[in-house]
Amino acid sequence: MSDPCVIDHREELTLAGFVRLVEDPPQFVLSSETREVMSRATALVDRIISSGEQVYGITTGFGPLVVHQAGDSPRAHQEQLIYHLATGTGDPLPGRAVRAAMLHRVLTLSRGYSGASIELVEQIAAFLSAGVEPEVPAYGSVGASGDLTPLAHVALAMMGEGPFLQGPGEKVLEILGLTRYRFGRRDALALVNGTSVSTGLTILAWWDAATLIAPALASMALMVDVLGLPRQAYTPKLQEVRGHPGQIAVARCLLQILGDDPAPGKSDLLQSAYSFRCIPQILGPAVEALEYAGSILTRELNGVTDNPVFDLASETVIHGGNFQGVAPAFACDSIALAIAVVANLLERQIARITDVNLNGGLPPFLTGMPPGGHSGLMGLQVSATALAGEINAAARSRYVLETRSTNGANQDVVSMSTLAGWRLYQVVPRLRELVAMHLITATQALDIAAPGGGAGGIYRWVRRQVPPLRQDRPLSAEIRSLADRLKGEPPTEGVPRLEELGLTG
Repeated sequence: MSDPCVIDHREELTLAGFVRLVEDPPQFVLSSETREVMSRATALVDRIISSGEQVYGITTGFGPLVVHQAGDSPRAHQEQLIYHLATGTGDPLPGRAVRAAMLHRVLTLSRGYSGASIELVEQIAAFLSAGVEPEVPAYGSVGASGDLTPLAHVALAMMGEGPFLQGPGEKVLEILGLTRYRFGRRDALALVNGTSVSTGLTILAWWDAATLIAPALASMALMVDVLGLPRQAYTPKLQEVRGHPGQIAVARCLLQILGDDPAPGKSDLLQSAYSFRCIPQILGPAVEALEYAGSILTRELNGVTDNPVFDLASETVIHGGNFQGVAPAFACDSIALAIAVVANLLERQIARITDVNLNGGLPPFLTGMPPGGHSGLMGLQVSATALAGEINAAARSRYVLETRSTNGANQDVVSMSTLAGWRLYQVVPRLRELVAMHLITATQALDIAAPGGGAGGIYRWVRRQVPPLRQDRPLSAEIRSLADRLKGEPPTEGVPRLEELGLTG
């Protein structure tokens, strides 16, 4: 078993570190300093309540019912919050996404600004460590007062009244040796009043997308090599005089993959094809957009998304709107646009290298046998176009602009960040499949153009899974298998690191 992960309110996580903890959760423990800060915060909540000060969601009703007083029982008040919010619909979110949401909630509540109890954070952490996830319906949140509905389903499972993905709530709690959680003070409100589902989904989607850029670029380099294209378009000076960091990084990595051989190229026909000549100018802005989105998500990951917040320094309660989800929604829409640009470039390159009129003398659709009786990658090329269309459809959905007034006009501007995160999370696998198709196409082209010449690391990585197409065969299972490897065992030899592309994670 791995060493415990100490949660300390003074420390920050990178996106890469967050994803590692989501994929393989260790035992989580709170540092003594964090326990002390959280204890002081709950004591402050108690003092404010005893002073008679009005505090949203503790002494008052919820949402537009803030003008009404809460009932006499704090516990009943918090539990009623969970009950009325547990209205989610649709298929359950994947366990990985639920773990991300729970981990984000652990991090933000442990900062000490929410007045949440240590017991609440420790019980969520216990679920993470045990590898169990509440069943959370995908739909129901507008990402305005945080992700109220999906997080209410997390709370319901903690109470033993909602299911886990592993079974009925009460049974799972019994197996874990945990009692039904009884929400008091403002624990229920602290749990649901945050962007953790939106943020968790979007970070996972960001990571899955960002880690595809390097193998995609390596596959593009294979095609450049096969087609004998001039490399002058990738020279450092050309990129520097324009000045965009993403463009400079992509060109530098592309030349590293291609090697030092300054081949002048052999094909005049493809010399002006923008899908190859402008790889740095097209892929570079997408990389910069991903880096920008990553910076938003890093701040959201390490920030406090709640209302109200309790400031220990001034011993005051501050009512505001830190639960508004525009920040992750903005990041989400930026990522969707970036991966659509990448998808378009991949699809255009596949189309060009399989087109006998444009591919510099290669056989039509890279058939391994005489064309006519065999069709080669014709079906794959059409499927690549379909995937690019699906990715583009997601990019055209600007969720951050899809605001609606709801909740009795209390939430009169909403972010739709949860819907944006869920849509993006579902569409990134289509990009992974498109990269797999591109890799299959590039290696097939290399086998035809230079039999036995595929010595590069990315070529060997593909060929361990997908043999050359010597005659037509179904490719669907091989595409899916290669796409799965891109996620679970991505290539490292011959591909740049995230940092080299400017994606710090």
